[in-house]
Amino acid sequence: MLIHPWRPHDHGDLGCPYRDGMARTDAPTRLPRTVVAGIWVLAVLFNVALLTFFALYTTADEWAVDRSEATGAFDPSQLLPHEGLLWLVAHAALGLLVVLDGVGVAVLVRERRKRTVARRARVAPPAGTESTPGSAAAAGVPLP
Repeated sequence: MLIHPWRPHDHGDLGCPYRDGMARTDAPTRLPRTVVAGIWVLAVLFNVALLTFFALYTTADEWAVDRSEATGAFDPSQLLPHEGLLWLVAHAALGLLVVLDGVGVAVLVRERRKRTVARRARVAPPAGTESTPGSAAAAGVPLP
């Protein structure tokens, strides 16, 4: 039987944590900052690799076209092999890189917004509590 953790399924009394579907407390936790930093470093390296590939492809293609036109007559044997496929792959990689970077920035902004909202919820005094200049609530200390 194929087990899908996002769908409830019946295992009887086997002690399966997904017996009644995933509980809210079983939701994934936030990744440590070192892991997130490592992911961003890999994303930057991926950007550098793809942009380098695109720059090298563009330069090689320009040189090949110049070489094929240098004799006065067009010589197709001087062009890059599979020129159309290389062009398609280079431009698709560049487009996907832009999309991946956009998704990464959107996730980063969303996580920071969630973190800011959570921090404000911890620091904000409860409703109906007055904050005087010398009180703990005015200093930003959460009240018990």
